[in-house]
Amino acid sequence: MWAITAGLFFTITEILHLFFFLASAAYPWLIIFGTGQVSALVIFIGIWRWLKGRFFNVIPSASFAYDFDEGPWLHWRGDPRSTMTINWFTKETVPGVLEWGKTRAELKKVETSVAKMHRIELENLDPGTKYHYRLIGFSKDSSFHEFTTAPDNAIEFNFGVIGDTQNGGGASQPDWAYPALLKSIATADPAFIVHTGDITDQGNDLRSWHEIFSASPQLLASKPLHVAPGNHDTGTNKIGDETARKYPDEGANFDYFLGYKYHTPQGEDEITPFRGRYYSFTYGHCFFLFIDTQNSKMAEPSNPQWSYIERVLAGVPAGHWKIAVMHRDLIGIKKTADGTYRLKHDKFASYILPLLDKHAVDVVFQGHAHVYCNIAWKIEDDPSVIKLPGSKGNSVHFFTSGGGGNELRKGKPVTSDVTTIPGFKRWENSSHYLLVGIRDNQMVVEARYPDGSLLDHVVFKK
Repeated sequence: MWAITAGLFFTITEILHLFFFLASAAYPWLIIFGTGQVSALVIFIGIWRWLKGRFFNVIPSASFAYDFDEGPWLHWRGDPRSTMTINWFTKETVPGVLEWGKTRAELKKVETSVAKMHRIELENLDPGTKYHYRLIGFSKDSSFHEFTTAPDNAIEFNFGVIGDTQNGGGASQPDWAYPALLKSIATADPAFIVHTGDITDQGNDLRSWHEIFSASPQLLASKPLHVAPGNHDTGTNKIGDETARKYPDEGANFDYFLGYKYHTPQGEDEITPFRGRYYSFTYGHCFFLFIDTQNSKMAEPSNPQWSYIERVLAGVPAGHWKIAVMHRDLIGIKKTADGTYRLKHDKFASYILPLLDKHAVDVVFQGHAHVYCNIAWKIEDDPSVIKLPGSKGNSVHFFTSGGGGNELRKGKPVTSDVTTIPGFKRWENSSHYLLVGIRDNQMVVEARYPDGSLLDHVVFKK
């Protein structure tokens, strides 16, 4: 594309130069004027085309340069009790055919239009019901898979949490933690998977997407996956493998593959660096809010995300768990030069933390830091954060889970007996995932190592 564009630029330039050369025989002053105008025009067009491709309606590189068949994988765009979205990708442009039903003997057929990215949303399903499905004509996987819709008023279920599953630049480390962690999660049979972001090493790294899909087909074919967008997922950065093809991204591949139903205002449908990727769903009596932490402006009261957070949290029914998921770690600890520890947060946290307190959010699952951290935070213990009218002073429990990728590792823990930070429980630089159990008004959070053994155990009540 760039070669063709450059060729056109040079052709137009030469034609204009010829015109000004011939005209200059009668009007010599056109030589200087014409040369300057042509150069300015070429530079302007080149800059505009770069800006347009980089910042306005970015095209997913996976739509034209992806060389693998992938899938299937699941998520929700509607009510988890009555809908399910099934996704798969074919490297050839073909129609997609899906068979599904409550039994394998009675199947309905659905066909997509001719495409590479196939996404079928099943609707009007029965709550708490197991369904069977398979992809017809999909050479990579034509076997049967199963999923179960959310029960009405579900008050007892498990879900998994994992984050920062980067794989070292598109060529996974020999001891990449993610496959082992996913295998361990699967043994717990969670209802769905929550991901705290940075599912890929870079959003524009197509091999990194292939690594993730290849490592997790069996689990994601039966358990819906919901990811909070991370800085690696929505950014364009250096790819570790120099032979890999690199394109502008800005979250284009993230949106293309995952296709969540964002609650952004009209006019933000195009994929740009300024798009908000925030959304929510309710499973049983748990409200899940996915917050976009791509940049600090996303947290400001003037941003539409602020209004969205205010509105949806205020509308959560009494007695429901309020659970926020985001990538950037709002609360964490940092070791100082004298060997002690202090609480750390940034500008984004200063805006969002008061909202979480005001609306009595129970739990936050966050990533970004490639560690496990457990802190029960209160606004009254943190004088550096502003207070909003209606501040509650309740405890918001923060779990950092960013130990899902790169090499398998196990580090020494930092526990509450070495620091006086209010609410701090544990920090550990180890590969891990979280298994969260909802038991009506009780939540059990277990941090587990890749072999399933226990890293931390927390129980608290609504």
